[in-house]
Amino acid sequence: MQIHKITPYVKMVQYFKEQCPPVSIQLNLTNYCACKCIMCKKHEWKLGSIEPDIVINLLDQFKKLNVESIVLSGGDPFAYHNILHIIEEISKRDFKLGILTAGNIQFDYWTAILPKLTWLRFSIDAYDQEQWSHIRGSSRYDVMRQNLETVSKLGHNDKVRLNFCKIKNVNEDQEEKVRNLANELGFGFAAHDVRTFEEFMHKQDHHSFLEQKCIVPYVHCLIESDGSVFPCCTVMNENDHLENVNFEYVLGNIKDFNNDFGKLWFSEKANEMKNMLYNNRVAECSTCPERYYSSNIEYSKAVDKGLFL
Repeated sequence: MQIHKITPYVKMVQYFKEQCPPVSIQLNLTNYCACKCIMCKKHEWKLGSIEPDIVINLLDQFKKLNVESIVLSGGDPFAYHNILHIIEEISKRDFKLGILTAGNIQFDYWTAILPKLTWLRFSIDAYDQEQWSHIRGSSRYDVMRQNLETVSKLGHNDKVRLNFCKIKNVNEDQEEKVRNLANELGFGFAAHDVRTFEEFMHKQDHHSFLEQKCIVPYVHCLIESDGSVFPCCTVMNENDHLENVNFEYVLGNIKDFNNDFGKLWFSEKANEMKNMLYNNRVAECSTCPERYYSSNIEYSKAVDKGLFL
């Protein structure tokens, strides 16, 4: 997140933390996916999906709370049986909308959805088919390439980016090839360092390199397919074993609040957890992805400059 994006929330978080609604919400509509990635164990978790009527109800609540953006993830959102309907409902409410996908699920409605998206991210970790299949645990390489080519021809390329998960000693030779593919298709490109499951067992703590404050718990949350609400994906699943959801830092479950997100978000437990994570780095923070990490760097810069004080 760039400085111009984070500064509007500096004063809000500094002075009104417990009253702050989230700015962005990630909805993991389903745990189902067409991949069995070597850096993920989610396909071994208990699988499930959020019922469409609950999703629609949540969208109405988010609108009343002035949530700005929705991110659809999972699993893979294109494995969700009502994905077209959900995208349409999000669009009707004028949310900014981003989608994260591996791109290896057959989808025939790109023309209908692309105008409704703010951004679309394909996770593409190899150009060579054998390497891609090894990393993604999937035989649907041709489906992925067809989706990329179809999207490229539809004229919304400024919204699309290929995300490359760079895995040490696995696919480092593929980065330049995927970057060239992105250029050929007219898409953006970004590379991120990602550990394999085995490496998580030996992850090194680097708390000293993290910002002292974390703005994320007050401006963002993730709703998992079982209804659990977490401040971010990092504290949810990048635990010591990655085999199960880590409920240590959960804010609560919407099912326990009759699917009333506001009651959960402003509950005493949720506020205590958000405040704790705002002020303290926990073990899971050592694997913080760039999208959270950079937000906190920019937040710290804004605070140091005395913006809005």
